Amino acid sequence: MKRVAIIILNWNSHGVTADCLASLRQSRFQDFSVILVDNGSQDGSPDRLAAEFPEVEVMRLPRNLGFTGGMNAGLRHERVAAAGLVLLLNNDTIVDPEALGQLVAAFDRDAGVALACPKIYFWDVPDVLWFAGGHLSSWSGVGINVGRRRRDVGQYDRERDISFANGCALMVRGEVLRELGLLDDRLFAYAEDTDYSFRALRAGRRIRYVPQSRVWHREGFASRRNIGNAKRIYYGTRNLLLVMARHARPWHWATFLPIFSVNWVGRFLFLSLVRRDQAGRVALEIARGLADFCRMVRGGGPRWGEPILRPEP
Repeated sequence: MKRVAIIILNWNSHGVTADCLASLRQSRFQDFSVILVDNGSQDGSPDRLAAEFPEVEVMRLPRNLGFTGGMNAGLRHERVAAAGLVLLLNNDTIVDPEALGQLVAAFDRDAGVALACPKIYFWDVPDVLWFAGGHLSSWSGVGINVGRRRRDVGQYDRERDISFANGCALMVRGEVLRELGLLDDRLFAYAEDTDYSFRALRAGRRIRYVPQSRVWHREGFASRRNIGNAKRIYYGTRNLLLVMARHARPWHWATFLPIFSVNWVGRFLFLSLVRRDQAGRVALEIARGLADFCRMVRGGGPRWGEPILRPEP
């Protein structure tokens, strides 16, 4: 059994997924297996990827279960149950040949590390940072990518503990995964890493930033192409509120609501108006996200998004 199990989702994205898998082939660390979960693609990509990468096990889902549902299907795989380490990896990433080995080494150096993330760059500007560690606060309710859009000149090269584990590339110790459980299927997509970081911190678990491990990211490739930016804003609106409802204390809402109103609702409405980019649609999806949050905290299913997905027995 391989020491590391890697779970990658594919959704109508043959090209970027193939690039990701090809980069893993170049890894210096080879003690890993890949489970590619196809999220109900209709473009023939799972068959093409299976033929091009026979070393990868392709799990085909009959429909799109979102990021959380797709990843959870992979997390239930028998290879994952037996793995010492599990890497959740976006398909729109390119992995440096040293990345896996450096992440594994961080777990080997420190038995207290429960989760770890690499340094992540923008794919199209490869020396500009997308994630150099993360910060999470109950007062703001959001996970913040440290160093985002800054050119890397070595200012974030110190390995350290962080409070936010970005789900773009997240390695978890096997026993910690079994303790914390699966991703929250209510969320479908977006903010699931914020929720998981809160859960890890509440359990007293440490999250490590490993800058020696490097990954490049095509941010939001599949979701922008398949569902559009306005629907992404719907999920973000709804899910940020759901995560706060789960983890925040009453007094945290005093700062969260103003921050959310300005930095999320106000910012996206302003940008859509300035860019003349479906401002009415953005406003509608924000309203739908608020409405579905209210429905879901009362125990109902979302009206405007995907249905609540129950784990398989």
